[in-house]
Amino acid sequence: MKQGLKNVQAWNANDHLNQVVKAMPPSGIRKFFDLVSEMEGAISLGVGEPDFITPWHVREACIYSLESGNTHYTSNKGMPELRECICDQAKKEMNLDYDPAEEILITTGVSEAVDLAFRATLNAGDEAIVPEPCYVAYTPDIVLAGGFPEAITRAPRQRARYFRSYVQTVLCRDLPEIGEVRIDPAKLEQLLRLFAARTSGVVNYAALGRELSLDDKTVKAHAELLRQLFLLYRLRPFSTNLGSRQVKTPKLLLADTGMAAALVGVDASRYSAPDQGAIAGMLFETFALMELVKQATWSATPVELFFYRDTDKREVDLVIEAASGDVVGIESKAAATANTSDARGLRLLRDKLGARFKAGIIIYSGEHTVPIADRIWALPLSGLWQ
Repeated sequence: MKQGLKNVQAWNANDHLNQVVKAMPPSGIRKFFDLVSEMEGAISLGVGEPDFITPWHVREACIYSLESGNTHYTSNKGMPELRECICDQAKKEMNLDYDPAEEILITTGVSEAVDLAFRATLNAGDEAIVPEPCYVAYTPDIVLAGGFPEAITRAPRQRARYFRSYVQTVLCRDLPEIGEVRIDPAKLEQLLRLFAARTSGVVNYAALGRELSLDDKTVKAHAELLRQLFLLYRLRPFSTNLGSRQVKTPKLLLADTGMAAALVGVDASRYSAPDQGAIAGMLFETFALMELVKQATWSATPVELFFYRDTDKREVDLVIEAASGDVVGIESKAAATANTSDARGLRLLRDKLGARFKAGIIIYSGEHTVPIADRIWALPLSGLWQ
């Protein structure tokens, strides 16, 4: 018995906490409330808590309910009478119609409601746009639900810190869930940084392995783990027989361009610097292609996505193929102008595919849609959403 108690005392709960929870910083607002609670005479104006006790008629109703035996579990959705009252209030104040039996759920507070909403709607890797300043629980609840809170309103330094922290959190949280508890998260993060510096490029596993002192098979296995963690997206080479000089190795893109920029230390000023054309081009291409990848998931016409490149370095960034065999080619260019030389790969694909080639698009940072060649146009980046 004594030995058993000794073992219990030696057990440290912190050693067994979820890695995501351990990586989350404490709530700053809660620290503030703790500080205020120690200050005599201070009145807290936070969390909707007034500086007076609950009125007697409310307390009396609660006491009466307890004395009447209302101490048992209710429906999982909450008391029917309360749900009906909420529907009546929503109709009266906002002219909204809800079904109390199917569309109302009672929770113990806002925090629980927010947490349940995120867990019910987010899939692993989903992005959630969070307007800031915002309720303190939004970001941690999204991360715990497996989502990705989009840091669009953070200052540049905060954005970079956020993305680095997010990568570390995902690696620590999700590696055990896919059964890879023996992989060093730090080594995976190093590899992810190398991919960020080469995003949208054809993969050279051997070269990456030399930088990490790993063999190419291990690098390839690690890259697959990063893909399973939704940090990388794999783009296959176009497999239609266009000759024997095609590149067979896939491309790997960072799933989020903001994350890629943070991992390689690129901010807005560096992106627009005259001597940073290569990195700007990679990030621009990654952003445009990943937007099209997202749109393909809800397209009414099922499509497959590829890229084309031959040994003469003639390439098309994205090849979209429908089940019918029709093809659209996409090129990207981080510049305000586009001309026929930018359509070299698209013209090659057009000439080889003939009638199957329906259109070639050069996505660029200009403002107007411009014809470039037969069935090839330059399209502003904004055209992706229009």
